[in-house]
Amino acid sequence: MNLQDTLTELFWKHLIAAHPERIFSLDKNYSVNQYLKETIQGLAPELEQWKSQGKSSRTIISLAFAHFKEGLGPSRYLYLEELLQQEFSTIYQQLQQSGTLTYELVKMIGAANHVFEAIGFSSVSSNSKRLRKHLIAFLADYLHQSSQSL
Repeated sequence: MNLQDTLTELFWKHLIAAHPERIFSLDKNYSVNQYLKETIQGLAPELEQWKSQGKSSRTIISLAFAHFKEGLGPSRYLYLEELLQQEFSTIYQQLQQSGTLTYELVKMIGAANHVFEAIGFSSVSSNSKRLRKHLIAFLADYLHQSSQSL
């Protein structure tokens, strides 16, 4: 497997695990494969530099992956999943058992975008008590409204 294929597979797996909402939005408006291809092409100068510096393939892959993750920022999906699991464990378990956890979390991310944007979700703010408090309140309201619409 060549370097581009390895990076494409690694980046794809990371998107699935930590940023599924990106896949949904890309799938609607843009090809995920095209996004990954352009992302890797954007890394071409760094890849060439690392190769010319004699770095091993393993090191190059690790550096490229770190660059990719940094560009994505922290995962809203993983953040909300953790909040849901800690603060609303019964609902979390129900969604997990029904097989709809990922789908519902992606919907929650879309609905909570205004909270993330207002507080400026970043690797620094992801530890913010203010962000946590606002998202817990949002989730409580969201889950209450969702249960009434069923």
